Amino acid sequence: MADLQRQLEQLRGQLDDAQAAGKRQATPFRREQSKPQPKKPGRAKGHPRAARPLPSKVEQIIDVPCDTCPDCQVGLIDPVVHPQFQTDIPPVVPVVTRFDIHGGRCPCCGRYHQGRHPLMISDATGAAANQIGPVALSMAAQMKHRLGVPYRKVKDILDSYTEARRVFLSNQVE
Repeated sequence: MADLQRQLEQLRGQLDDAQAAGKRQATPFRREQSKPQPKKPGRAKGHPRAARPLPSKVEQIIDVPCDTCPDCQVGLIDPVVHPQFQTDIPPVVPVVTRFDIHGGRCPCCGRYHQGRHPLMISDATGAAANQIGPVALSMAAQMKHRLGVPYRKVKDILDSYTEARRVFLSNQVE
């Protein structure tokens, strides 16, 4: 009788656990037991390295010397040179195009006419004569409408890029 009573308590405990697990909302997907790792993580020994391919063309070579120990001020022995490549977007130099638009009044009808070039994005002159070009406009439109960047941030991106370009170019001159 005592053995049956113990077995009944054990089965009731299992039933309570099963019912509680079905009602648990916080982590119904949790693992019951952690499984051991089937294999060691990482790349197998002797596997070829995976890295970016080396560039085919190098525009600039900068020598970075280290002849002495920075702590002891003693000359280094067995000197080696390790190449390191850095690929970056070159600074974009804006292309400023000046259109000299010829215009005048027609003596017959009295209307004003002016020339138009296919590269011009607008006929505006006077106060609106300095305009953003088609490539910069399309880049801003892509940021705004394709990527969802607000106009304020588009302006910030263009401002910070041109500022970084100015700093880069001023450092190159020095």
